[in-house]
Amino acid sequence: MWLFTLLVAASVPPVARAENAAPPDSLSLLFRASFGTFKDAAAIAVDPLGSVYVVDRGTQTLQKFVGGSLALSIGGYGWGDAEFSDPRDVSVPSGLDIFVADYANHRVQRYDRKLGLVSTLSTWLDTGPDHFGFPLSVTVSPSGELYVIDGENSRIMKFAPDGTFELSFGGYDAGAGRLEHPERIRLQSDRLVLVADDDRVLLFDPMGNFVREYGKGFFHRVRGITASDSTVYVLDDSSITAGDPVQGVMTWRIELRSVPEKVEWETAVDAAVLGRILYLLTNRRVLMFEVPA
Repeated sequence: MWLFTLLVAASVPPVARAENAAPPDSLSLLFRASFGTFKDAAAIAVDPLGSVYVVDRGTQTLQKFVGGSLALSIGGYGWGDAEFSDPRDVSVPSGLDIFVADYANHRVQRYDRKLGLVSTLSTWLDTGPDHFGFPLSVTVSPSGELYVIDGENSRIMKFAPDGTFELSFGGYDAGAGRLEHPERIRLQSDRLVLVADDDRVLLFDPMGNFVREYGKGFFHRVRGITASDSTVYVLDDSSITAGDPVQGVMTWRIELRSVPEKVEWETAVDAAVLGRILYLLTNRRVLMFEVPA
């Protein structure tokens, strides 16, 4: 159910520059809605039509919301086609397919828009270079290529649309692009792979080549990343920051404590964006805002 509309005005304090970052502007977010009731939500995704998908670790479920109302839900603990064991992430690239990182089952589940199983990607029993375990996060390119955070080896695995292994990157031998504690992976269209790695975001090209580091010394425990055109939104444990990581520019920042809709006992865990609508997921519900033009 949609709730009342409230204007949230936040005066943003000065921010230390990150390389070429511009000083942030003051920010106003227009609160649009709050929906969902979760026990321990982990991740959120929004499809091009505005349907919202949330994985709830507390109930081991994948939930789909349309117009703020629960439309479909599957899950429960287990290893069956519609069951999960500690689901960690969800990606909805087109609205036709939904991908879930099923952490303790060592697999990525692919569902259709009615949440019927389409396929399973699991290489847990393989001993070759395609092996991954404990998938932490998943994202899909516009052309259907699948990127998975291999939690067992702290690296990124890339698979072709048919599930064929293509390459891995960010592992122990990656030099400056080595990942330490990767938790979330997202794409900026088909140009950049963005990986949340503790207190920073690492940028790679689609072939796994390291591009640059973003936000080191500024972010503290990055929880979520979401992108709209050239703007990337980064959620850490205290704020949401918008900017252009390619240029190293931070445009604005808002402290989570200044968002009155978020109550004290809720923890912000992820974010998603569709156009000018920004979705902030707490462990208990979804908060929906409009970002000013």
